Amino acid sequence: MWLPWERRLQAQLPVIDPAGDDPETNIINFRPPRTIVQEAWRRRAYAVGFALTLFLASLTVLAWQSSPGRTPVKPGDTVVESVRAPRRVTFVSQTRTRIGRDQASAQSPAIYDYDSNLLRQFRGRAADLLRNLSAVKADTLLLPEQRRLMVIRLEAGFSSEAVDAIMSMDDADWRVTVGEALRVLDENVRERLRAEQIAERRASIIAQISAQLTEP
Repeated sequence: MWLPWERRLQAQLPVIDPAGDDPETNIINFRPPRTIVQEAWRRRAYAVGFALTLFLASLTVLAWQSSPGRTPVKPGDTVVESVRAPRRVTFVSQTRTRIGRDQASAQSPAIYDYDSNLLRQFRGRAADLLRNLSAVKADTLLLPEQRRLMVIRLEAGFSSEAVDAIMSMDDADWRVTVGEALRVLDENVRERLRAEQIAERRASIIAQISAQLTEP
């Protein structure tokens, strides 16, 4: 529908020259009404404002969750994230203290208190054993097998070879054996002897025995 020029100008419609202007040129030069432009910009402004509001709300929530004192954890709880303390706190760790104490104990050498009474006790027991063995050897009223049984009862740790050697010794060799046994005992018990040194000390006893008792 054709409208007059004045009405077209008021409605901001394309103006067609009635004198015969080109319609295509008039359509290309067409500009949308101002109300339509304002409505489009208003929608864009709403979208941008909504996006900014959502972004600011997300930042506020993250800042609230990461702020000190607001993390919903209690002492003793295990968390999967690092929580920054509001101030530097120093405390004594019971676990690290126990580990350090155990390491220090393992590195310190063992201390053994030497008891001089042990030498007298060991020497007394050895002297009693040797005296009883001498009495069994000197008892001629007992049969050889009976004397063997009595020797085993006195010291169950004797092997069959040791019992045979004791019973076959003459008086002279036996006296040398008794004296040598007490001497070797004194030398090995006079110093501190630890549990880990027993095997080594036993192996060295053979070298400490006098040459008078060695086999020819």
